[in-house]
Amino acid sequence: MKSNYILFFLLFSVFLNAQEDLNRTWFLTELTIEGNTVPIPNEEFQDGYPTLSLSVGDPVSEHMGIGICNSFIGMMGATDTVLNIIDFSHTLVFCETQEEIDFEMAYFNFLSIPENQDFSYSINDDFLEFTQLILTKGNGDQAIYSTINQNPPQNLTQEPWYLDYFEIDGIAQNYPPQQAEQLNDFTISHFDEGEGLIQDYICFYGGAGAYSAFDYFGTPTISISYLGQLAMDCGVESLNAFDSAFTTQLENKTFSYEIIEEGQGRRLILTDANGDRIFYNNAFLSTEEFDQVFIELFPNPSSDKLTITGEHIERIQSYQIMTMTGSVVSQNTFNTTIDVESLATGMYFLKLQGIQTETIHRFIKK
Repeated sequence: MKSNYILFFLLFSVFLNAQEDLNRTWFLTELTIEGNTVPIPNEEFQDGYPTLSLSVGDPVSEHMGIGICNSFIGMMGATDTVLNIIDFSHTLVFCETQEEIDFEMAYFNFLSIPENQDFSYSINDDFLEFTQLILTKGNGDQAIYSTINQNPPQNLTQEPWYLDYFEIDGIAQNYPPQQAEQLNDFTISHFDEGEGLIQDYICFYGGAGAYSAFDYFGTPTISISYLGQLAMDCGVESLNAFDSAFTTQLENKTFSYEIIEEGQGRRLILTDANGDRIFYNNAFLSTEEFDQVFIELFPNPSSDKLTITGEHIERIQSYQIMTMTGSVVSQNTFNTTIDVESLATGMYFLKLQGIQTETIHRFIKK
């Protein structure tokens, strides 16, 4: 089950006055100069849409941001309705196409010319939809920003991430022993490009929330908020406590992250401001961990068809076939016989899903 959620997040600064709503990373969605809309290019391999990151102190504070190709830095101050940008500096040396260069010249000129530029601003905050920042110059030129990143990093969204373990104060928090009442055998995070953060927990059949991922001055960064869980726990205190601890560790935090190659798979590591870390893998750590005694696949290996039998099979509604790297190669409504003849030779995972159950099984296509 997926729902659209706003990709809403907070950044690092602590605010000293009433303008704390400005303390976010804002992704530019529209730029209008002299009545004309300036197209925002979306070139292949660019770092992301331009951002304006604000930090408001008393009376002025440093502000920083990232364009499509360049960074900028300056000082700013703000009242409840007016934002003043001073001492603005930027570089224009990294853009490769004329479209990018023309856009960044227009964008930076909007922010910095004339010097000591005053903008009226407003923030439209609709929790269930999106949050917008609108900057307007005296001549009517306008920039509209959103908390939604229109161009999130692809390395997060290409595959599901399976929780390995997480650390709090340097102490590893590992999965509790498997118990019959639990709904799932793992915790999985889907950083979806269009749907937000989709979660599956040990004792909750899914949940959803908001996230935004971006490059913050050379540091891959992800901010997470508003995680919600469907109210179906397994009634086992130790398992429920693990789900709660993991959600608390994940929600309403900003993490730096890195993705490293590990064997034949990849590992995602999130690190928060306290140094606590969350470790994911893009494939299962051990196939034995996910074997379920009440489901049987045969023949295994198979050259053409898999037959599924076992206890509680009536709960299964759909299936996915995934490669060892987590890529989905086939999915459909469930049938006790599944055609695998078109698959390439190799090892696969069969994910069986129902209303309150989800199991993973290994099979070999020969």
